[in-house]
Amino acid sequence: AADGALPLDLNLVSIPGLVAEAVANASPGAAKQRITVLLDAGVGPPVHGDSRRLLQAFDNLIGNAVKFSHTGGQVRVVASCDGTTWRIDVSDTGIGIPPEDVVRLFGPFVRGTNARIAGLPGTGLGLSIVKVLVEMHGGRVDVDSVLDEGSTFSVFLPVAT
Repeated sequence: AADGALPLDLNLVSIPGLVAEAVANASPGAAKQRITVLLDAGVGPPVHGDSRRLLQAFDNLIGNAVKFSHTGGQVRVVASCDGTTWRIDVSDTGIGIPPEDVVRLFGPFVRGTNARIAGLPGTGLGLSIVKVLVEMHGGRVDVDSVLDEGSTFSVFLPVAT
């Protein structure tokens, strides 16, 4: 695209199928840290989307959830549809995000101060990419986090009409 946006290769995408693929991608790395990745995907209509780009977004969110979880922790991925919108929640029981960082979280190169202090790897680019990819699909990303208890990232995507 001339405006510098990533061109999307749009097709009808099954969210349960895509999320299952992302969970499968993350599971070997999670297993190494003794972290369980649980998937609960409901049924619903497809979305108009670029499956590769959406997979990249989910891979990123699930990978983050695993990275910031404690050994023996759990990452839950729940996908549900209310008929018009898919909601995909990626929840972890990890280090959480300081409230002052949540507001800036989706900017490029922003990392949680506690992630930096803990010496966890990362460029801080992941979430800004997730946000761009989701918004290119007409969706949005929210985060709900409690320090030391964990975080839930929620992706909302409109169903194909």
